Amino acid sequence: AHITLLDHNGDTFGSAQNTDITSVLRISDMTGFIIIGFSLLLGLVGLWRQFHRKKDPDE
Repeated sequence: AHITLLDHNGDTFGSAQNTDITSVLRISDMTGFIIIGFSLLLGLVGLWRQFHRKKDPDE
C-alpha cells in the first residue's frame, strides 16, 4: 500500500510511506462449507426452539 497525506487543497505534504499488506488467514473450500453448514444448523435449531417453546401464562 502506498500512503500519502493530503491537505485540504489536495496537495501532498510529508514523505510517502509504503507498507506491505500480508494475510495469514486462509480459508479452504471445505472450511467455508463447514462454516456455512454450522450456521444453517444453528438457524434450524433456532427455528425449532421458536416454534416449540412453552409460552408464559401472561403472554
